[in-house]
Amino acid sequence: METAQETNPLKRLRDEQMLSQRELAKLAGVAEATVFKIEKGQKARGFTLRKLAKALEVHPREFMDLKSDR
Repeated sequence: METAQETNPLKRLRDEQMLSQRELAKLAGVAEATVFKIEKGQKARGFTLRKLAKALEVHPREFMDLKSDR
């Protein structure tokens, strides 16, 4: 059975690109704690997800299930 962390698209893409949470946070211009929280299942704002998508060179649609209602 997969855990939430294993099915999290942010973690999967970050791992595929062999980036640490710190490295991704720096590339995206967000706090390392933000990356950690999203990977643990916390929802995120659209602009945060767009920054992460740009840093990972993927379409923001990859993260639609991670978006908060705010």
